[in-house]
Amino acid sequence: LTDIYSMGVMFYQMITGEKPYPGEFTAENIRKITLGDYTNPKQLNPDLPGHCLQIVKMAMHHKKEKRVKDLQELIDYMSRHLSQFKTQKQINNEIKKALADL
Repeated sequence: LTDIYSMGVMFYQMITGEKPYPGEFTAENIRKITLGDYTNPKQLNPDLPGHCLQIVKMAMHHKKEKRVKDLQELIDYMSRHLSQFKTQKQINNEIKKALADL
């Protein structure tokens, strides 16, 4: 579960260009981590599709019992959304478009 959370943090950084908990390792940041109190990615990148927000929520949920239990859940979720594209080039273009404003 820790690795899934860490992957969620990396994904958050990829789609927003920011860390979910910026700054020093302080009591305030520990509190924010414990409560899952990070800036909504949509505020940092308004063009994000909803499924990107859902991936962050699934991977970074502050309650372990609500976080995805294994990567297969995330892979299945992403596969459903990627199935709309017919080629890898279409996927790459969509990723570039989503990240262009970062």
